[in-house]
Amino acid sequence: MSVEEIMAALKTPPKQSAGKIYSLDEIEKDFEVRSLLQAVEVKSVGFDFDKADVKGMEAGYLGSVAAAILKILEDRPDEVFFVEGHADAPGTYDYNLKLSKRRALHVKNALINVFGIPEKNIVAAGFGEKHLKITTEQREPANRRVPVRCITPLVKTATPTQ
Repeated sequence: MSVEEIMAALKTPPKQSAGKIYSLDEIEKDFEVRSLLQAVEVKSVGFDFDKADVKGMEAGYLGSVAAAILKILEDRPDEVFFVEGHADAPGTYDYNLKLSKRRALHVKNALINVFGIPEKNIVAAGFGEKHLKITTEQREPANRRVPVRCITPLVKTATPTQ
């Protein structure tokens, strides 16, 4: 995806009216609420099994996501972006939850420290194997992912507490 395509996806309004404004905590806990918003899969940023670091050649796509976020922030500096970490099914629930949190934090930290996105604009959380893209108990690279969403249309405040 180009920077412009990523920007367009991140700016897409909710699929339907949310009916209310949500707290960051509610958005983190409710997948259906997050699903109201278009996600940009940091799809080129795959993760090796049991790893949380971004592979070197895949950092380029993360740079495109960062460039899109920075362009959006030029006009709308209070936007909040939600970085979601996911894992595939092998391993225990607790281990996969911790691994997915590490993945989300690794991407969040790269967006902040490498690409210069203000910390106030990024929230990260991990969901383990809870929302598999491909339902399987086997190792599945497509389930090791980090989608990014602009959650501003759903939140009460544009200042994350995390």
